[in-house]
Order: sequence, then structure tokens, then C-alpha cells
Amino acid sequence: MAQLVSRRRFLAGTGAACATATTGRVPSRTRATGLGDSDDRQGSGDLGDLEAFVDRVMETGLDEHDVGGATVSVVHDGEVALAKGYGHAFLNESEPVVADETLFRIASISKAITWTAAMGLVDRGAVDPHAPAREALESVSIPQTHDEPITLAHLATHTPGFLQRSGGNVATDIHRIRPLAANLNEHKPIRFRPPGEVPDYTNYAAALTGQLVADVAGTSFERYVATDLFEPLGMDRSTFAPLPDGLVGGSSESHTDAVNWYSQVP
Repeated sequence: MAQLVSRRRFLAGTGAACATATTGRVPSRTRATGLGDSDDRQGSGDLGDLEAFVDRVMETGLDEHDVGGATVSVVHDGEVALAKGYGHAFLNESEPVVADETLFRIASISKAITWTAAMGLVDRGAVDPHAPAREALESVSIPQTHDEPITLAHLATHTPGFLQRSGGNVATDIHRIRPLAANLNEHKPIRFRPPGEVPDYTNYAAALTGQLVADVAGTSFERYVATDLFEPLGMDRSTFAPLPDGLVGGSSESHTDAVNWYSQVP
């Protein structure tokens, strides 16, 4: 049982780490040092013991689960109470993880950003979530295998009826990266069920949502997210670009290796 509890705590910590990697720089008053001013540690329950607790959990977790490095960010009452790095950068054991400098690829957590972008268009009245998605898609065609059309609501709930696909999700060489629309048109999954019937986690649904956002906004998906989400939120170290210029800090060699698995889908 102790092993299970440790694993749960560790996964919770790495989940917070992904939030740090996505949300940009940590406010300067708490950046990379742990807890904030002494007043923040008083009258707030257990905040005074937070750093020591996270230190214990992360050190044990990294060791037990053979993890090289992670960051943890804890927010309390709208303020960053703790932002700290643990372990080393990817493929470089001599470079420690720093909370507001080391980059992490957050993988499928980026789906939350994709659908946040889509819902922004819904809120503006630019997209009807229950209308056929093909009405908003200009760059990708959806096979009309079933009578009921696939909608944005189906894509967001993983119920479009797509069969899982293995190709087109990642590329191991930056020179093989292609525009999102080209990737989606070439690697179309089979529609094996009518939409809305069976939930089945699918990367293609998220990627198709990203292209829908791009087509409606009249720009690329990564540019739209950068200007409409990341920039207003001050997330200046977050991106969907494969290897952004000026964003990699510290020892760039280790960070370049870490980004060698380039995502081709949002």
C-alpha cells in the first residue's frame, strides 16, 4: 500500500509540474526558491511545511520510478506558493531542473489548451459546437461514413467514432514536420462507429479540433494559440512550435535532445 500512495503523490506532483511548464514564468517573488515571504507561511494551514513535504515526495518518487527530472508548482489563493525543480534535464545529468527555465514537453495535457482555444471561438459565436464540424473545416475533409455528422462536441468528448491510428502523431526528425492539415489528410482514421455512441480516446480528434480552430481563425493553430491564449496570459515560455527560437535557455544541447520527438498534432 505504501508503494501505491507514493505513486499517487508522485503523479500528482508531476501533473503540477506540467502546469508549470505550460503556464510560463513563475512570479519573481517565489521564483525557483520555494515558499514566498514568511507572512505567506503563516495563517494558511500547512503552507509552512509545504516545501519539505514536496521535497520528500519528489525525491522518493524520482528514485522509485526512475524519473530523471520534474518540476512542481503549487498555487494557493491565486498565488504561487511553491515552484521548484527536481532532478536533472533530459539526457544531461549535469544540468539540474530549474522551475522557470527547464522546458518540458507536456504531451496530451496540451489537449486542454486545444479545446480551450476551440471554446473561445464558441463563446464568440464563431463556431456552433453542435453543428457538423465539416462546415467549419476548410483544410480537412471528414469521410461521410455515417448519416449523423461529427460535431465539435463529439471531438471534445472523444466520441467521433474514429478507430485509433498509429501513424502521424509524432516525427523523429524536425525536417519531416509538415503542416497540420497535410498530416490530418494523409493519416485519416477509419470511422467505425456513428458519432456520440462510444467514448474512445483519440489524438486525431484533438488534432482535427486544432485545425478547425485554425481554419475558423484564418491562421495557423500555433500562431492562434500564441496570440489569443499564451500572450494574454503572460505564458512566454509556452508554445506549440517544435523548437522555438529564443525560448531554449541554459545548456541548449540537452533541451534540443528533449524536443527531438516533435509532436505533429495539438
